[in-house]
Amino acid sequence: MKIFGLDLQQYEAEKEPDFRVRDKLKTVTIPLKGGFGSSLSPGVEVGDEVEAGEIIARDDDSISTPAIASLAGQVIEIVELDSYHEETADKLEAKVAGIKIKVSSKQDVRGDGIEWEKEKPRNLRELLYLAGLTSFGQTGVPTEFNSSIFSPGKVEHVLINGIKTEPFVHHVIDYGEEFPHYKTGLEILARTFPKSQIHFVLDKKIQEKLGQLSSSQRIKVHSVENESYMSKSKMVAREILEEEKLDEGGYLLDHGLLALPEVFPLATYRAVVKGVPFIRGRLSLSGPDTEDLVVETPIGAPIKYALGKDTMNKAEELTIMGGPLSGNKLENSDLPVSKNMDSLVQLPKPQGSQILAWLHPGLRKNSYTNAFFSALAPNRQKVADSGLHGEERPCVYCGWCSDVCPVDILPYQILKTYNHDKVDEVNRLQPQRCVDCGLCSYVCPSKLPLSETVKQAKREQPGGNHNYVEYEEDEEGLISVIAGEDEKGRGEESE
Repeated sequence: MKIFGLDLQQYEAEKEPDFRVRDKLKTVTIPLKGGFGSSLSPGVEVGDEVEAGEIIARDDDSISTPAIASLAGQVIEIVELDSYHEETADKLEAKVAGIKIKVSSKQDVRGDGIEWEKEKPRNLRELLYLAGLTSFGQTGVPTEFNSSIFSPGKVEHVLINGIKTEPFVHHVIDYGEEFPHYKTGLEILARTFPKSQIHFVLDKKIQEKLGQLSSSQRIKVHSVENESYMSKSKMVAREILEEEKLDEGGYLLDHGLLALPEVFPLATYRAVVKGVPFIRGRLSLSGPDTEDLVVETPIGAPIKYALGKDTMNKAEELTIMGGPLSGNKLENSDLPVSKNMDSLVQLPKPQGSQILAWLHPGLRKNSYTNAFFSALAPNRQKVADSGLHGEERPCVYCGWCSDVCPVDILPYQILKTYNHDKVDEVNRLQPQRCVDCGLCSYVCPSKLPLSETVKQAKREQPGGNHNYVEYEEDEEGLISVIAGEDEKGRGEESE
């Protein structure tokens, strides 16, 4: 697994992770906003009994997706929870309501599947909505039920992103055992969006494991090289669709592209064929000193439950939601597992300072350059921890951050101009093009917060995180020439 010459394969476990289902859970807390969409108001009250798979909050008048009880039990509390951005996973200021359920001893998820081959696409989209699956993606999955700012007619391509390339992050699908069901899920999606092309994108390692996968007229199978930034849907789309207009900004669906996570086809199969809504998520758990697992756990279970007692007892470990390149520090292990959460990585904390570290040969130190002898010993296992390994220093203008940037922006220039409040210059540097891969911070020898600063600059742009903004200059400086678009009713209605 190479990132511009960085051999991150050294961080991967040699064996495949075990797949497990945890049990004996006392409570779950269901967030009333999971992924894209508005926060919902509770549809149940304290003392109410709920069944597993029951809709406990729904609002068809707002852009949202129903919230579903993952386990049967009694509602014991309405709480407030931290919220996170559906795509970047950054913590947001707003709180969302959560319904806390005391789990009963008897659990029975009843569902009735359908003969999907004969079903109308509109009805399949309704099933996805009622199963809680339409909050996935950058802007939600379009249906006739106000689940997205786009209509179904805007979907020209559906991209299933099956690429996992960050260190310690595993696939959450057991392709050896589950691929027949997974394939059925892809076929259901092809019928759900009959005017679209389905793209299933894998890394070459998994494709080789599955053998030669043949593409059909509606479902195309792609494989890409394992490079870190390729785990980002925008970069995958540029690679397989050769769509340069994606650099013009906006949402992916502005360009007809609906990007969905790896687990989505399997969840679609379960919802449509088995009649079981999306009530159990999957988490990849790993790290240098952590057993490699993929755990299937109820939505709303505490993260510490998903991690397990042995893992949680490692006080010297730092837990990251997502991969170590672009993830976020887990600050509260009582936080409930959400729909979009798919990986937790534990990195050890550094054990004190190393005396005269610059004199050491660095056989196990990973580096963007050949500064360490590890470049001469590519098969030597590398060490990863959560330390910066050096203090923050002034920029030395090495240009490494721009060398590795997959979208050709200048992170060090954005940092410099942003810190000096040069708003017009930040606008010219187009921070919205960033795909949050984290490579700029990874290679920076001065330990500068490049990725974090570019993210902040994106948030403060007129178009927000996603909308790319063009400017022209007048006497007062740069002004936006693309007005903020009304997000409701984006695209044409489908029949």
